[in-house]
Amino acid sequence: MRVNHRGIALCCLLLVPAMAWTGQKSEGKNHSKSPTLPAQLFPLTPAQQINSLISHMLAAWQIGDVRLLHRYYADDVTVVSGFNQPNIEGWKNYLASYEAQRRRMRSCQIIRRNTFVDVHGDVAWACYQWQFGGLVDGHSVNFDGHTTLIFERRKGSWLIVLNHTSLDAPPETVSPPRPNGGTPATLAERQGPGKK
Repeated sequence: MRVNHRGIALCCLLLVPAMAWTGQKSEGKNHSKSPTLPAQLFPLTPAQQINSLISHMLAAWQIGDVRLLHRYYADDVTVVSGFNQPNIEGWKNYLASYEAQRRRMRSCQIIRRNTFVDVHGDVAWACYQWQFGGLVDGHSVNFDGHTTLIFERRKGSWLIVLNHTSLDAPPETVSPPRPNGGTPATLAERQGPGKK
């Protein structure tokens, strides 16, 4: 059976508009001996708020909780992938893409690293790298990429208004020299006739 790697990569791009797992809070009694301090004692800076929102958004994305996920996206969000395809305009259109692609995935995990957040008044942006691993269409896949999110503070809450996610290109492999002493094969020659 032939695996459509481009389709799998597209699936990840649509789903990985931004990513990192923070873990879920356990329900029930708190067995910790240290007291819980009110959040007002240690208010977060706007950059820290954005960083925390990204973690929560990615957790919602990974567990498939679309109601929780919507809390972090504006209704008029624009989602851009790294492929040459039209932008996804609006939460309802993004949700339809997310749910269709999510049905193809199992056991997905996203790891976020190298996050940079910059805040200017009621607008902020965040850039980060990510690693995605999981099962897509029953095949184990791993992708690296990066995301840029633009946030706008609306009615006191930060919302994602633009999500631009791209896959990093895999490293180009160098073909060994041809047995007849010629130059290494081009990509088209390695893939065979009729394939691009």
